[in-house]
Amino acid sequence: MRRGARVRGARADVVKAKPRPEAVRGVDIVSQALATAPALDGGGTLLLLDADGVVVDTWTLGGDVLEDLRAQGVAPGLCLAEHHAGTSAAGALVTRRLTIVQGPDHDLEALRGVTTVGAPVVEPSANRLFGALVVATGAAASDASGSWLGELVSGVEHDLLRRARRSEHVLMERFLQERSDSRHAVVALSAQIIITNAAAARMVGVEEQSRLWEHARQVVADNRGGPTTLEVGQGRSLSVECEPVTDGDETVGVVMRWRRATHPVAVDVQGPAPLLEGLAGRGARWRAMSARLASAGQVPTLLVGERGTGKTAVARSLAGELRLMEIDVADLDSVGEQVWCHQIWTSARWAEVVLVRHLEQLTPETAARVMTMLGELSSGVRVVATMRSGVVADASANAILDVFSMVVTVPPLRERIEDIPDLVRALTAKCISDDPSLSSTQWMTDALQTLTRLDWPGNVSSLESLVRRVLGQVRTGYVTARDLPAAVATNASRRKLSALDRLEAQAILQAIHDANGNKLAAAESLGIARSTLYRKLRAFGIDLSSSTF
Repeated sequence: MRRGARVRGARADVVKAKPRPEAVRGVDIVSQALATAPALDGGGTLLLLDADGVVVDTWTLGGDVLEDLRAQGVAPGLCLAEHHAGTSAAGALVTRRLTIVQGPDHDLEALRGVTTVGAPVVEPSANRLFGALVVATGAAASDASGSWLGELVSGVEHDLLRRARRSEHVLMERFLQERSDSRHAVVALSAQIIITNAAAARMVGVEEQSRLWEHARQVVADNRGGPTTLEVGQGRSLSVECEPVTDGDETVGVVMRWRRATHPVAVDVQGPAPLLEGLAGRGARWRAMSARLASAGQVPTLLVGERGTGKTAVARSLAGELRLMEIDVADLDSVGEQVWCHQIWTSARWAEVVLVRHLEQLTPETAARVMTMLGELSSGVRVVATMRSGVVADASANAILDVFSMVVTVPPLRERIEDIPDLVRALTAKCISDDPSLSSTQWMTDALQTLTRLDWPGNVSSLESLVRRVLGQVRTGYVTARDLPAAVATNASRRKLSALDRLEAQAILQAIHDANGNKLAAAESLGIARSTLYRKLRAFGIDLSSSTF
């Protein structure tokens, strides 16, 4: 038992928030447990808090305490978490022990007229914090209050376990209904369970699973299902039907059925789109770009895209075995315009493909001179250039675009997320080839799924940097979500974080990483309690468990 102590200088804030859906669904369980519980001597009020400390519902246990608290603003939606409301029995969420706070020791003015007794409620099936029950009484706390609350919590946890088992049963029953035809792939899954038939297990591998499980997570979040065609990497599309599995008003999981897509995602090309030699990517956007480039023939081609999308790699792939001369506009200042322009001219004597990089950096005067030279090149020389999208605004500078008969956009990584498993595999092989000291490594589903949740402002270049960093640190031969850098886990959080929250989350995750996953050691290095570390991770929406969702 822990008796709360007044934190000197602590500040209590009145903060309103929306309770977690799973805690809202627990209101009926608490009501049922109360119906069979003995009366509490002296009466009082019972509050159900979710895992974030938000009041979900209240019940009167006799007397006027509930009316008094409501008059003070203590009602559903009020956040009693320590970092907002200061000291109260809601501290049981942090300590995971029975906590008692006497009236004047509360930081929140509304609670100073009562004594609060709180106890954590844990979901037994997952050993996960569900929330807390808090009793507010008008008298000094007694051992009887703690004993009464302990028995009530035991009853609630027993019903939570029974509900979890029922949820598992409902999920299994739905799976058995769907798998009547063993030839078709069927999977039923929740955050903790995956049930699959042999057809589904044979059809997809680790990389494809990351896309499928992420789709299932979105279905649960949006509470909607239906058929769709899903790109799963390696040029494969699956026709997927995904439906929420419910038990009353509660969504307990999803059931997925899939088969190979009869009609893959369409691209503007007759027949299968040729892929670029040596480059990873088989998604719809990548195939559409490849098809356009294949149709360009030998005409001058301008590749436009964001920084890091792989424009130069695409240009080199287009050259193939042909003699390639690369000229970078970024070198113009260091070698001088005269020398730089002479390189373009002389390269035509032996090159079959001339690649001009960073075309957006040309001044209008140099652009005019380059236009003249490009127009005089032999018809047997193909000109390819790269330019960062959205940076050329001057009309005179844009005149050089007239040289290029074909302008093709290289898509950003966020628009070809389905290619991430292919890219990670190819980049891993490249890194191992460059550095023989690195061992062969397999990226697991949870790691790939985390990567698909990022926006990737640095595109493929950022992905390559991440792959190199992770491979340099992993020694087990497998990469899981826990092996990813702290910033990745933070940016893949299930809720949007402020800049300050993001910095704090990164510091916590980096400490966990430095401690090799030891949460106690990580908390000690940060100067906080382990329970505080867990609470902050929950508040940031970061899950370090092996949950599918």
